[in-house]
Amino acid sequence: MKDTHRLLHRAVLSLLGHRLQRCSPVRVRALVTGALTLVLLCTALAAPGAATWSLVAVDPETGEVGVAMAGCGPVATLGSPDAVLDPIALVPGRGVAVAQAAVDPDRVAQLAELLEETAIAASDGSDAGAGASGVPAGSAPQLLARITEQSDDALVANRQYALAALAGGAAVYTGGEVGVAGPADVGVDAYSGSRSSDRAAAVGVLVVDKAVVDDALAGYLAARDEGQSLARGLARGLLAGSEAGGDPDCREQTALYAHLAVASPGDGGSNPTTLLTATVDEDDGQNPVALLVSGLDEGERGWLDAGRRPARRLSRPLVLAIGVAMALAAMVIIRHGMGYRFGRRTTRVRP
Repeated sequence: MKDTHRLLHRAVLSLLGHRLQRCSPVRVRALVTGALTLVLLCTALAAPGAATWSLVAVDPETGEVGVAMAGCGPVATLGSPDAVLDPIALVPGRGVAVAQAAVDPDRVAQLAELLEETAIAASDGSDAGAGASGVPAGSAPQLLARITEQSDDALVANRQYALAALAGGAAVYTGGEVGVAGPADVGVDAYSGSRSSDRAAAVGVLVVDKAVVDDALAGYLAARDEGQSLARGLARGLLAGSEAGGDPDCREQTALYAHLAVASPGDGGSNPTTLLTATVDEDDGQNPVALLVSGLDEGERGWLDAGRRPARRLSRPLVLAIGVAMALAAMVIIRHGMGYRFGRRTTRVRP
């Protein structure tokens, strides 16, 4: 990431050329910082992060960790439908996290690394004390704080996370700018928020209302109290969120995709024991969450594509290129503006 910032810094200096030499160092730093922030904002807006709701949970008795999520956006923008989706950090035997709203793949990778390292430390007892904040070291709140309190994240207020760790409970984070404006064309006031318990958490971005998140977590906990497995509990919780309204963009369908991944301690992170994605077409009357539950009951695995149109994935380089192009276009405008304000002084010729 630092190398990327350095290259963008040089590109800005090259683009603006000699005009920057006429500006004060303070103005130059402010302009370059603004340009970098613009690039990050453009790529974040182009990245996947539409309305969705998710559940994460861990089972200390079995060592399983899992996640379930659903939404109305194209699942192909979140990764391959027959693999663990990109916004998910699934670390078998350690924990699980999911990112929503403005999703940064680098932060997701950092979450996975933190879960991996913390589990190793917790297993040998070296991280059993409390941190400076009084929160137990290696706990879910402490892990999440190490992501959300990073000073270099200009878009942290636009991000949402849920994390559950075998080493220490569950935690959630919803930035103050997440879902500040709901979809105006569906006639509802969309909700963005979260709920958590000791070993599970639910989060939602621009869902129909608070009941989607509340019912999702309640449905999971009820299933677990009945003795159902982690996978079935997550599926039931996701279905409860769908029955509460889910994603308002999909109206009665509530979603266009539903995803479930549960890993046992001996699994690989990319090949969990349970991996299921159900997709449908818009306005075809099908509910992918219900299809996912049925597929789980029937022992299905992989991608259940109930739609008629093939999914198309937007490559990450293309998304990044769109964001950078938007930023460079803005820089051209800034350059002309500086040329008008800070350009060479012209000599007036008196008649």
